[in-house]
Amino acid sequence: MAYYLRREKKKKGTYLQMYESHWDKEKKQPRSKSVMAFGYVNDLISDEIPDPIAYYTDFVNRKNEERTAALAEETRPRAFASPVEYNLGHFLLHTLMEELNVKEVIDILASQMWFQFKVYDMVAQLIFARVIFPCSKAKTVSSVFPHLYNSSPISEDQVYDDLSFIGASYKKYIELFNHCYEQHYKRDFSKVFFDCTNCSKYSAKYP
Repeated sequence: MAYYLRREKKKKGTYLQMYESHWDKEKKQPRSKSVMAFGYVNDLISDEIPDPIAYYTDFVNRKNEERTAALAEETRPRAFASPVEYNLGHFLLHTLMEELNVKEVIDILASQMWFQFKVYDMVAQLIFARVIFPCSKAKTVSSVFPHLYNSSPISEDQVYDDLSFIGASYKKYIELFNHCYEQHYKRDFSKVFFDCTNCSKYSAKYP
């Protein structure tokens, strides 16, 4: 695409306009359209513009230079196209997840669905995000996921779709993690802490 000065001869004289040329992909031919009208040459002559044709030729050339510079800036390769800061605090959890070796089973459980992402990746990233910065699912997707090192691009809608899928059989996932955990570590139940708010409805009956 480029701008050019169109000089159209009419009854009142030569009429100047800035036109834009472009390629019509549908009709496969060059097309042009008016983007700015300047007026008749005789009307444009003044002390500041003694030669309207030369003046507006320079004007159109500057517009082309500005457009070229703008396009070059937009398409210029960026050294920091992705977030320059990454959260690394989840590496210990990442190692633990790999040691538990739950990925293969989770992939099998999710094989019945045609998700455009790996369910294991989403589960792992949600776990990591809860440690790094607990917040809403929407904020997790927009503010935490992009800063996880080597994270997978997962949208908010995909998170809710997958949570709905997992929620329908969440006990299987709990049993899977518990079973894999017990293969490597022994739990000490001599001291157990839990969130009392989860049992608040029983507190009145069982003080």
